[in-house]
Amino acid sequence: MTSSPGAAAPATAPARTLRRLLALVVALLLATAFAWAHIGTTDTASAAINGTAVEQCNGILNDGGQGFTCSVIVENFLDLSVGAATPERAVVTIRQCSGSAGVPEATCVIAETTNYAFLITEVDQCNGSGSGAGGVALCSVAVINTITGGTETPTTATVKQCDASGAPDYTAALRCSSMENTTNATINQCNGSTNGGGSFVTCSVNPLSTQTRAVPVSINQCNGSANGGGSVLTCSASIENRILPAVVPTAVPTPSGTPTAVPTPSDSPTPVPTPSGTPTGTPSGTPSATPGGTPPVTPGGTPPVTPPSSPLDGTPGATPSPTPAPPLTPRGGGSGEGADSEGLLAETGVASATPLFFGAALLLFAGSLVLLTRNIQRKSDSVRGNSHTTH
Repeated sequence: MTSSPGAAAPATAPARTLRRLLALVVALLLATAFAWAHIGTTDTASAAINGTAVEQCNGILNDGGQGFTCSVIVENFLDLSVGAATPERAVVTIRQCSGSAGVPEATCVIAETTNYAFLITEVDQCNGSGSGAGGVALCSVAVINTITGGTETPTTATVKQCDASGAPDYTAALRCSSMENTTNATINQCNGSTNGGGSFVTCSVNPLSTQTRAVPVSINQCNGSANGGGSVLTCSASIENRILPAVVPTAVPTPSGTPTAVPTPSDSPTPVPTPSGTPTGTPSGTPSATPGGTPPVTPGGTPPVTPPSSPLDGTPGATPSPTPAPPLTPRGGGSGEGADSEGLLAETGVASATPLFFGAALLLFAGSLVLLTRNIQRKSDSVRGNSHTTH
């Protein structure tokens, strides 16, 4: 088949493979990016951090017949000890539910706990919410401050609660633990709420709540809320301050003098006796010589024939002296331990054949890569040649 002069040359097999591999890498990168984006965008509608403040359930569900439940727990940790690794941090746990007025916890967000490297000093919750007719709002805030190394004595928390709320029948509508009206109070809740008639507000502050200058925390909740007719508002707040002694690091003792020498055991091991005599290589006994003289002639018989002397027989009366054999010297070319070691390669100087095999494998792998590269190059050149020919 002949291609037109303006047509592009067909893609070679290596080029197609590279394009497919590139497409796969791009797809993996996109999938990873989407996964990280999903992880990083966890549902934060239930609460938000604004500076050092937690904000939850403000300005929500103001239509009639709706209900919701919101809770915040803040744990602040302040370490005033010298050299503290983490001077301040906070742990915040939030929970939010919503539904109808009769079932305010029909749908709940799983409680979420988040760690912060700073202190939370303000909680704003359930303000301007649940003002539809017949709405129900249940809100709570609890703050626990743990101060290590502090010397301040906590004082009773100031409160402003249930001010300008419960109209028109204040007596029947208000159920408040106290009716304080302190300006710039530490706990400010249920003010300007449930003024729609036929509504009820139940607000309470833990009487043991305290405040400190070291961690000044304020709570603002349930203000301007549940103002629809027949609404119900229930809110609670507490602040606890725990003062702990400073952690004093334990000093590592430094040796003042010279370390005491370890005593030597008095019982010394008995030395192994060394043989004092050297074994003698020459036998002590001398073989008895054949008695000299002419052997006796046996009457009437043939005299015995004495065999000629042989150099191997030795001279009678002489002591044979063994000649030591010269040691075997290995030939040059190797520095290994050869004949003196078992399990090693002799006369090569290499204690293991693994480096040799590894080197051979590397050479084989490199040769394969070279052959593969040349093969791909030939195919590419062939395709280009065919393309030019068709043109």
